[in-house]
Amino acid sequence: MEARMRSEDVQANTIVAFDFDGVLVDSYSCLPKIYETIAKEIGIKDVKSFIRVMLNFEDIMDYFGIWDRRLWFSLILRSPKIRNSDTEKLVSTYWNLRIRHSIVKSESIEVLKKLNAMKIPTYIVSGSDGIPGMKYRRVVASGLDKLVRDVLVYSVYEKVRSLAEALLKIKEKHLAAKVFYVDDKPKNLVEASKVKVNTVLYKYKPPLPTSYAWKGRKPKSTTEIRSLREILTILCKKNKYQYF
Repeated sequence: MEARMRSEDVQANTIVAFDFDGVLVDSYSCLPKIYETIAKEIGIKDVKSFIRVMLNFEDIMDYFGIWDRRLWFSLILRSPKIRNSDTEKLVSTYWNLRIRHSIVKSESIEVLKKLNAMKIPTYIVSGSDGIPGMKYRRVVASGLDKLVRDVLVYSVYEKVRSLAEALLKIKEKHLAAKVFYVDDKPKNLVEASKVKVNTVLYKYKPPLPTSYAWKGRKPKSTTEIRSLREILTILCKKNKYQYF
């Protein structure tokens, strides 16, 4: 019979790192509302069409990993359909609205608190938003920074340049630990698997037309979950204990 899992048993050899957008926070459902506001601000008459176009634009840019909205809006504002507007002002409007309307998933708080109670170190590891400090600002606004040991933001413009580098930094802090990384995008899990972490795919489809970045092959050893609560079960199985 398997033993009951004790916090000290797990603490010694388990770390969990989570992606932010789509995993811990729903920051996608608010996009139509954001683009409705922006459409009115820049004088677009056919608001519904503009929203559809911009959701497609989000979809494509996410696929290519181009997250700097300053580049997006500076391009869009060249259109003769749009009256003169300030790029920086639109970017500010976009992020202020996205911060305001993003929703922290209730299960995120529940799971992070349970992992803390079990003395399992947790991290948020997430790609940059294209503007220095913006992702960290959003994490702080969500309040989730208080429930994890650290927040690591990566991009070619950050001190941590890639997801693999961020995960290696965590592994260096916890040399004997099994590191689990939870993300909603298969391509990120492929990169994570290269540094030998346990990959977990959180099945999520944002309200985007095609969701290109959420498609593709995941590493063979990846575990799929549809609820963050399932991570607790995974930890128990990997450590050969039962959680009650």
